[in-house]
Amino acid sequence: MLKSISNFSWEEFSTRNNLYFRVAYYIFVHALALLVFKYATLTTFFTFILFWWFGAWAVSGYTHRTLSHKSIVVKNKYLEHLSNIFAIYAGIGTPLGWAALHRMHHTHLDTELDPHSPHRIGFWRSYLHLWDWRKEDVPLKYTAGLFRNRIAVYYHNRALPTLLLFWFGLFFISEFLKVNLGILGGLEVCIGAALAVVAGLHGMGVTNAVSHSHEIPKQVVSLDPIAGAFVNWGEGNHEYHHAKPMNYSFGDGISDPIARTAELFETLKLVQINRTSELNG
Repeated sequence: MLKSISNFSWEEFSTRNNLYFRVAYYIFVHALALLVFKYATLTTFFTFILFWWFGAWAVSGYTHRTLSHKSIVVKNKYLEHLSNIFAIYAGIGTPLGWAALHRMHHTHLDTELDPHSPHRIGFWRSYLHLWDWRKEDVPLKYTAGLFRNRIAVYYHNRALPTLLLFWFGLFFISEFLKVNLGILGGLEVCIGAALAVVAGLHGMGVTNAVSHSHEIPKQVVSLDPIAGAFVNWGEGNHEYHHAKPMNYSFGDGISDPIARTAELFETLKLVQINRTSELNG
């Protein structure tokens, strides 16, 4: 009988090699983002805005609220494919694996069994998402319902090729459009996409490490709700989320832009918000 997530995991990487790969990816996106000082254009700016928004949806709306907490159901398969691809591009690993670890985080908040607690692995490893939790140590109870999602399982087992195809495809398609139609441009678009990842990774670092560091004064952690929503990649009010984890919204109004995105997608019949979970907190 299966006892852990390991049987479904990305087997070509050991836990340590996966950490090395993450470090390499973070170096890549930071180096690419720094080129903004030389090659910035309006294309770069608009790419940053678009990729920041959809990256925030993929991490906070899809991976976090849809897979981890089931407070949103994605009804459109094309949106689900894009959400998986953008979550991998965002540097969080795979949505399925992240969702299982996040459930452990809620169950074992800030203890030795919390996969990304700064109290267990240190502030900077938590901030930089360099978690060392072995996939073999993720009990199957935290994957309940996840492996029935065939699209998420597909990308879980193909994370590296998905990531490579994303960046190569983004560059060559954008460059093709520049050469033939005079719009976009491979380097400009990729720099904007890298800037969105860098902003998002540091935003999630604030949520993971700063919000859970008891040593840091509360007045430092408690950002203005609106500013905080955009600093932490659309995650809204983190304390509110821990108080009501099944609620699809982590704050009111613009303080939670991803909840507003979910409401827009629901109007377009792309998702369904689980308001029963919302009422149950």
